[in-house]
Amino acid sequence: MPARAHKPATYRQSAHFGSPVLGYSLALALSVLCAALRLSFGTDNPPTAPFLFFYFGVAIAAFAGGIGPGVSVIFAAALFGAFILHVSAGSASWLALALVGGATAYGFARLRALRDRTAAVAEESEKLRFVMERVSDWLFLTDDAGIVRYVNQSACTQLLYTPEELLDRPVADLEAETPGGTLPALVAQSCEHTVAPAEIALKRRDGSRVIAEVSCTAIRTVGSLVVHVAARDITERKQLDQNLREALQWESLGALTGGLAHDFNNLLTAIMGNASLAREMLSANDPAVSLLGAIESAGERCAELIRLMLATSGYRPRNLSTLRVDRMAREAAASRPLPPGIQIDVQAEDCELLSDHATIDTLLIALIVNATESYGASPGAVTVTVSSGCAPQLGEASFREGEFHPGDYLGIVVEDHGCGMSANVVARAFNPFYTTKFTGRGLGLPAVRGIVRAHAGVLWLRTEPGEGTRVEVWLPCSGYHQPV
Repeated sequence: MPARAHKPATYRQSAHFGSPVLGYSLALALSVLCAALRLSFGTDNPPTAPFLFFYFGVAIAAFAGGIGPGVSVIFAAALFGAFILHVSAGSASWLALALVGGATAYGFARLRALRDRTAAVAEESEKLRFVMERVSDWLFLTDDAGIVRYVNQSACTQLLYTPEELLDRPVADLEAETPGGTLPALVAQSCEHTVAPAEIALKRRDGSRVIAEVSCTAIRTVGSLVVHVAARDITERKQLDQNLREALQWESLGALTGGLAHDFNNLLTAIMGNASLAREMLSANDPAVSLLGAIESAGERCAELIRLMLATSGYRPRNLSTLRVDRMAREAAASRPLPPGIQIDVQAEDCELLSDHATIDTLLIALIVNATESYGASPGAVTVTVSSGCAPQLGEASFREGEFHPGDYLGIVVEDHGCGMSANVVARAFNPFYTTKFTGRGLGLPAVRGIVRAHAGVLWLRTEPGEGTRVEVWLPCSGYHQPV
């Protein structure tokens, strides 16, 4: 929404109007004019006639010329000149003229001082309004009931409202999550005592949310209570804090899995190897054979869990090879047992990628399993597309991570029309060990995210509840992004 045009205020003092030199010169000119007018009236006119003009002139001089302390001197000179021109006037008349003239000049001088003070107050008010309109914080003035009486331009611009749409409305209408809850309580508490700032989710006119740090201060004025509400957009700061926490989480997870994987895999190798040797030493009818088979199955599941944790942490294997991802996608789709009524359609062109076989296999299986499980017990279809080429133009996403760089990319797109995910679920779906499934381990999508990060690729997801999910993974064809 465009900001309203505002004419910059000009602040200047009328220095030339406040000059005593100008005041004295103006008064002297008026005295000469008075004497000339006195002569033009003739001797039959009363001596007070010129002063009818002189009062008016001195009043203008006192109000606009700034003669100030020279008023008495000018009057004395004017009275002396008038006395010489017409000495027949009584002393009472001259005394009255002096008193009335002095009082008139003093009154107009006081009016001028009042005018200057009023101009100064107006100037300071305009300065204050200028600053309030353009300060980065969102400023509201409300009454004790929380009704908006003033809102600055910054709040209107960033919240996409016009001042007319916010004035005379409850400030609580701006709350996004609990309308009529936190913000009115904060305003009410500020009327009684000092309150600490609070983080409140506000909504813009278009429905988007913004996190703001809101503080309220009550000010007692003549006959009323005014509440000053200041809000500061901290959405970006909260996002940076979240990114920092996630980075620390990933770093901790990587250190944990990296330290455990080697020793744990050695233990699993010993367990599974000895179980396999023991099973071969027994006859097929021995009751211990099935027990040893259960040990081997459990070991394989543990090994798979370790692979997922390593993938989630962004682990980069050293043994790389050129992979035919199109063949791997068909093999991954065919190797997994599918729920009843689920069909997988693989559309893959010949694509090669320098990477690790276990890593890409984990990526494909995680995406396919997540898509097939979205249907629950209902029938459905899952589409898997593998292609390569230049970086595509991706549209609006429910979740996106990573940026494209020059070069060719390999794309893996998995789409279903199952249950989909809400915004709250998407916000946590890529966190390790978060799952909405009873039997899930919460490492499928986090592993996908870790693998994409390890390849310096792009992860894009769009989903709506009840409409399905589309996940796109774009990996640079050059393979793993090797650290410098």
